[in-house]
Amino acid sequence: MGLYCYRCSGCEHVFEARHPYKERLTRCPSCKKNALSKILDKPIKILLKNQNTSPQTGHVVTKNIEMAKEEIKQEQKNLQKRVKK
Repeated sequence: MGLYCYRCSGCEHVFEARHPYKERLTRCPSCKKNALSKILDKPIKILLKNQNTSPQTGHVVTKNIEMAKEEIKQEQKNLQKRVKK
């Protein structure tokens, strides 16, 4: 399950939600309107954080892959804890 970022065009509420790739949220938890759109989150944060240093594209991609691997490892640990209970 991935972590996705959404923005509501009705109330401008921005939030993250964890769900399967094929699932897509449509209803805003804040204003209850069906006005959500999925937005890019992590790649944009990395690019904005490093924009003063003009990073090479490969460096940004590699860093994003490493962050995704760490999130997967953490999610696996969380799932193992739930299975053991």
